[in-house]
Amino acid sequence: MEDLKKLIYKNQQQLASIEEKIDKIRRYILWQRIFSILKLVIILVPLIIALVYAVPYMKEGLKAYQEALGAVNSLTGGIESSGVSESMIQQFLK
Repeated sequence: MEDLKKLIYKNQQQLASIEEKIDKIRRYILWQRIFSILKLVIILVPLIIALVYAVPYMKEGLKAYQEALGAVNSLTGGIESSGVSESMIQQFLK
């Protein structure tokens, strides 16, 4: 009977130790989840803010690009009328 009591006592101690370790693991997993969400927020929030503020600048840049492209097209049309063919322009651009 004494051996059975010792075995039960030892078993209870081991269970208590296992419960402590499980609690530590649960807290670790909880903090890992919190930090992964925080990391995601730290990455996404500035990107979203940058996108919101960058749209007007992107529109201005696109407008400037289209104006420059129009100027190049008008120059290309003027060159073709002066006797330079499109194939010569393509060769020059390569």
